Amino acid sequence: MLATLGVSAGTDTSFQVSEPGVRLDLPLSLGDYQSRELEMTAEEKKLLDEGVKLARSVYTNSVGRLIMTTVILSGHQKRSLHRPEVCLPNQGWTVSDRSPFPVRLSDGREITLMMMRIFRDTEPQPGLRVRTRAINFYWYVGSDGSTCPDHYEHILLSYFDSVFRNLQHRWAMASIYVPLPEQRLGHEDPLAEANAVEDAREFISQIAPMFMKSSQDALVVGK
Repeated sequence: MLATLGVSAGTDTSFQVSEPGVRLDLPLSLGDYQSRELEMTAEEKKLLDEGVKLARSVYTNSVGRLIMTTVILSGHQKRSLHRPEVCLPNQGWTVSDRSPFPVRLSDGREITLMMMRIFRDTEPQPGLRVRTRAINFYWYVGSDGSTCPDHYEHILLSYFDSVFRNLQHRWAMASIYVPLPEQRLGHEDPLAEANAVEDAREFISQIAPMFMKSSQDALVVGK
């Protein structure tokens, strides 16, 4: 095991030899949802490694459900994608829990995502504390169309495929962010989250095949 880890650690896993398993092209509409595109922020440009690209759109439907979809494509460094659990606290969010979340896509594929419940509290006036909650789903997509719900799992798969398959992934990460209505602390509606989760499941089922290449379509190009 130690010998294998030693070989893996010394293996060049730069992302120069593989095509990405995603398309940075999100649909303008999806069923009842209409979108508006958002650019990478100046703060994100500072935090993300050189060569990282993203596509992001905010979708809203006729009943006011808002879902932000982001697809981030890694650059040419070995580990240019960061864990959301690291970035979110810097934005004032607290991660209350995380768990695997299986989804069956509209094209028949079954993938597992990571679902995080996050919140942050504010006090707009003395004695009134308001909690803002949201659900964030994310997963990693490899060059061959493989998916991982966990950051460290995608790193281990990078080493494994580099050594045993001569495949060096250019990973992407997809993120689906669903905000919940602000509510007074201690008076949160549990049904609000349940409804958001089901809306997100259906939304992911439809949108993921639009930017995720299938294993047949994913192309690895050697140099």
